[in-house]
Amino acid sequence: MINKDKLLRLLKDAYYAEEEGVLIYTKHLNSAVFWTGLDKDKVKRIKEILESLAKGSIAHKPIVEEMIKYVKETDKDAF
Repeated sequence: MINKDKLLRLLKDAYYAEEEGVLIYTKHLNSAVFWTGLDKDKVKRIKEILESLAKGSIAHKPIVEEMIKYVKETDKDAF
């Protein structure tokens, strides 16, 4: 079991990770991949994976927002 306050903190951390973390890492890793010297096919595949992670992050964001809203509005204190 987890109490409401702790769950909200965890959800807010997840929200931040979805909103900022993945996109920041994707941007930096994209730049880093450029300098690796890997062949074009590998660089292309890495960029595709990073773009997929970024798109997934964008899709998760509203789900986490909805969860935060639900937890804030419910009378429950244990989940």
